[in-house]
Amino acid sequence: MKLKPFLLFLFMFGNSIVNSTPQEKLVKGSVADANTGEPLYGVNVIIEGTQIGISTDSSGKFSLPIPANGSILVFSFVGYATEKVTFTGQSEIEIKLSPGELKLLKRFSAA
Repeated sequence: MKLKPFLLFLFMFGNSIVNSTPQEKLVKGSVADANTGEPLYGVNVIIEGTQIGISTDSSGKFSLPIPANGSILVFSFVGYATEKVTFTGQSEIEIKLSPGELKLLKRFSAA
């Protein structure tokens, strides 16, 4: 009957591991043009310093699991200024992107 104490220990230990890990929070939001209010399709929403991200849908909406408060969400879209927002636990975020300057790369020629 040594199996029962072992199973009890395993249950208690396993339960404490699950309860001690940080919970991800799901944040939903929308991204629109600051001038027109039109939703923006295909905006990249990325957690800074990671490869975790998503693009907005045809309605400008997104849904992304955030690992922790203090994470920075980066919103980028061609032709618009990049926006950064610090996640503080909110469940919904509305972003308005402003048109930005396009920066052209200089062309280098081999000498």
